[in-house]
Amino acid sequence: MKELNWTKLLELPANKSLNISENQADLDEEDDKLQKCLTATSDDGSFFFYYKKKLFYYNIRTLKQQNKKISPKEIYLQDINFEVHSILLNATATILSLIGKERIVLIQLKIQKHINIEKAASCISAQLGGGLYNDKNQIIKVLWHPYSKIHLMILSTDSVLRYSLSMTFLQKIFVRMFNISQAAYFTTPEKSFDFMVTERKFSGSFEKVVSFCFGIDDGLWGLCTVYILKENGDVLTILPVLPEKWWMKKQIILNLYNYTLCNAPCERDTHLSSHYYWTKKFVIELMKQCPNSNKTELSLLNEEGDEDLVELVFPFYNLLQNLKPFLQGPFFIKPDSNYNFCHDILMVGNEIPICLISDVKCGITVGWIDTPVPVWSLKDELMELSVKPTLYIHEYIKLPSNFEEDIYDVKIDFLTDPSDANKCNTVFCKFSEMGFFKVDVKNFMDYLDKSNDASSFNTTDFLESDISWILNTSSSEPGEFTTIKGLSIIDDVFLGRLAFILTPFDIIAIPLELEGASSKYSGIGEALKSKFLDSNMEDDVTDYKSEYLKENFQFNSSELKLTRVANLGNEIYPHFITEKSLRYFKERYDELMDFIKKFPLTITEKFEPRRMQQKLELEFQLNLQKEIKDKSEEIQKLKESNLKNIFKLLQRHQQSLKKADNLLNILFDLAVPNLNEAEISWSKELKLCETQVSKYSATIGELERQKNTLPLNNKKFTVPAVNKEILQKFYLSLSQERLAIKNCFEKFQKLERLVDVKYYE
Repeated sequence: MKELNWTKLLELPANKSLNISENQADLDEEDDKLQKCLTATSDDGSFFFYYKKKLFYYNIRTLKQQNKKISPKEIYLQDINFEVHSILLNATATILSLIGKERIVLIQLKIQKHINIEKAASCISAQLGGGLYNDKNQIIKVLWHPYSKIHLMILSTDSVLRYSLSMTFLQKIFVRMFNISQAAYFTTPEKSFDFMVTERKFSGSFEKVVSFCFGIDDGLWGLCTVYILKENGDVLTILPVLPEKWWMKKQIILNLYNYTLCNAPCERDTHLSSHYYWTKKFVIELMKQCPNSNKTELSLLNEEGDEDLVELVFPFYNLLQNLKPFLQGPFFIKPDSNYNFCHDILMVGNEIPICLISDVKCGITVGWIDTPVPVWSLKDELMELSVKPTLYIHEYIKLPSNFEEDIYDVKIDFLTDPSDANKCNTVFCKFSEMGFFKVDVKNFMDYLDKSNDASSFNTTDFLESDISWILNTSSSEPGEFTTIKGLSIIDDVFLGRLAFILTPFDIIAIPLELEGASSKYSGIGEALKSKFLDSNMEDDVTDYKSEYLKENFQFNSSELKLTRVANLGNEIYPHFITEKSLRYFKERYDELMDFIKKFPLTITEKFEPRRMQQKLELEFQLNLQKEIKDKSEEIQKLKESNLKNIFKLLQRHQQSLKKADNLLNILFDLAVPNLNEAEISWSKELKLCETQVSKYSATIGELERQKNTLPLNNKKFTVPAVNKEILQKFYLSLSQERLAIKNCFEKFQKLERLVDVKYYE
């Protein structure tokens, strides 16, 4: 194997020319399937673009410094003898890939911001896939694997490929996965996935694969699911697509384990049992590689650090080494649709995957699919015939075009919004010939998430996607346009959301907060340049210096200008403040005022049935409350009547007791035998004493009560109002009464003793 060419870019002369003739065309404009994008951005503000056979870089955060000229720095390339159609950064912004139709060059970026520029800072470059791609087997699309920063996924097509010794020619479609961390894998792919449908009876050009994408981040199999789009609209999927080594969150592994256990097939589904068995074994092997895997699943789920990445290795052992995922599809389509020539595919959403498919006739198909599950190549014919997921078509968006659709193909490339990573409902669509716009499927996505599954969605509820044009580069003349060579979206804390657009002679920076104010460009150089600011300002040498060069590279003002956010305080207005944009804001203002006027009527019509229902409910509750009150008053009256009756019965009972006591006394007097005259006399005296005592007992009680109620009086006694004679008489009377009571009491005690003695004798 030929040794790789590792190059230190700082050792190259600052102005060394490339091995490409200057009169060579910038891009091959022939009809090919490779998606083009010559710009790339990262979260740290790095912006790369490929312009006229050269790669440039600068930090876009210098835009926040007004009245400063931005100086892009050139990254010198060596042995780039092919046309670059696209550039792509990995997730960590450490590796940049230059993609052509037959070759890919990888550049390892080392921008050492805290080291002196004079020190050597190496930038490693190497070619990938040598010998695999040629004019008959070209690259279609390239993506970095979501679970790895060193694995590159490449979709290619081979129109004629010698498959075996039987001289049979078959069309082969491959996705090759390269591990760029090891030199041995640069020319040999780590894995290859064949996307040829075995039951296809013919292979025409209309069945070629045109694009692929990964699934949504649903916390399960989404990011390791690959969706393939054919030119005829067929969608296929395969999962799990994983490299030999990757990094995954521990929480996702636990979700996969629980999801697999909860979706075990029935015992009768024998053709599903084997696939479930291998899926469960696959997930268990993932669990074993997690830290603290000897704990129970519940304790592992609740421990801290679930969001930490876990390094996983595949294959696990010999049994799983030859286990390969099975190709599922093509999808059933409901309802049946006649597709145009399709071009690109993208998956968005939170729980249910929402599919967007673009064609070359200015159309976008929006739908949703069944969530796929892993199926393995186990030579199970029954399973292979039954694995047919479903694509439910919801909406077809037809965009206006000034091209003759029967002659020109208008390709639409999808680009996700970096600031929409959590919602996953916004997609930017790039017209290479007409500009770019935004598609928002939030309403549709929220409606799907509320349903249990895709099949329970009510197709009668039509929810349109929101379409908003951001930039239109076509002119009023048919067929005239300004080509967009690159489009990148960045969400910066200083600048907000910006769209960077690379044209053949300009870089346009558009704030997406004002995305409704779309500008029109005719494609003519002078007409386009007249909308931009003059870049005759001081050089920016204080914010950032490139580690690649010893001197800054300056663009010729006639070749390239950068549109910046202007300082309105110096009466320099942004390029989008034009007569058309002001007219646009006036129209939007009128629409807003109409909406405000109609809003009360709309609210009234919407909430009037609810208000009437609440009114009826209130009347019902008031009537019920009145009935309860009347019933309570009736019960209170009945209670008072019952109390009066009880009091009368009590009085009658007391009177009856008195009568019974009197009768008992009379009977006792008449019925007591063997009493002599003395005993009878004593009995009469006893009754007389009892009568007198009962009279005085009431008086004594009243006197006792008055005594307790009299307040304490410490004052001296005043002269009584009566004389002493009256007091003496009153005192004598009381004394006599006292003696009488005492005598009665003594007689009563004697009689009691005599009665007791007589009784015991």
